[in-house]
Amino acid sequence: MRRQVGKLDLVPRPPRYRVGDRVMVRFGARDVVAEVIEDRGPIGHGGEQIVRVSMPLDDDETFEFEVSASRASPADSSQATNVAP
Repeated sequence: MRRQVGKLDLVPRPPRYRVGDRVMVRFGARDVVAEVIEDRGPIGHGGEQIVRVSMPLDDDETFEFEVSASRASPADSSQATNVAP
């Protein structure tokens, strides 16, 4: 499926991340682990995938925000959670 946007011919790319994936994202001055909770689709600049992620703050509180898929990287299972002490 192709779509025409102005003079750009955009070919849809397969999503980089899916709901449930754990990713590393830059949050302030550090990288944190977050979980993808929503795929917002190719709504970013040039059709970039945008995902909504949830980052734990403590035992019962989370912080949710949107990030471009290009600003995230896969988190491996050895990376710790971000729960505050």
